[in-house]
Amino acid sequence: MDIARLTSLGLAWVFSLISGSLGLNALFESSHSKSFLKKNAPSGVTLTIDASDILQSGVVLTVSCALLAILTSVLLLLAFFPRKVTGNVSTTRGYRIQAYVTAFTTLWIFAALIAYDVVVSTRSARVTAMVGKLTLPDSAVRQQEMMLGVSPVYWKQNYLRWQAFVTWFAVLFGTLSSIFLFLASRSLLVTKGLDFDMGNTGNRDKEIDTHPEDLKHAYSLPSVRTTVFDVTLP
Repeated sequence: MDIARLTSLGLAWVFSLISGSLGLNALFESSHSKSFLKKNAPSGVTLTIDASDILQSGVVLTVSCALLAILTSVLLLLAFFPRKVTGNVSTTRGYRIQAYVTAFTTLWIFAALIAYDVVVSTRSARVTAMVGKLTLPDSAVRQQEMMLGVSPVYWKQNYLRWQAFVTWFAVLFGTLSSIFLFLASRSLLVTKGLDFDMGNTGNRDKEIDTHPEDLKHAYSLPSVRTTVFDVTLP
């Protein structure tokens, strides 16, 4: 069970770290694409590129993956370098808290990933070209995009697809880590219960060993001395 828990935590750390890195790379690539389009726009044409939907969902997903990476790093350090906890905080409670926090973070990533996947698979950036106060038709914008070899469709961007794909592994191993942490908590609880029962059994055995002697002293009847009187009738 410990090997499975540590393995799932390690894989959750790896994939959440990769997903967070892909999110940062997506922000960089998106900014680079905008700069490239504006730089290569025809003279006198002002481009306005609105990709706020993918930016917002991508930032939320990247932050949540970074939190899972930090969390699993801490849990792995606690697993490999345990330290004694003072007070009455038990290891069982510690595993339970870890399971709740991991499950909450994984659920956050799952919700953010659903929204991100919907945006990536169904939407595209809104590009508006203007000459002065005159807005150019979309056909002219699309023709310029084809000439530059770019596309406003999100799904055609490899860096967005990679993040949408890899993050599912972070969700998978984050979920498994939560389950194994819950199982570790229950396993320790059962072990403590068995130790408690064995301790009580030992005490009862000790009581049984001394009980007959106690009964002997407690219930021994006092000796009764009888006197026989010789009565002679007249």
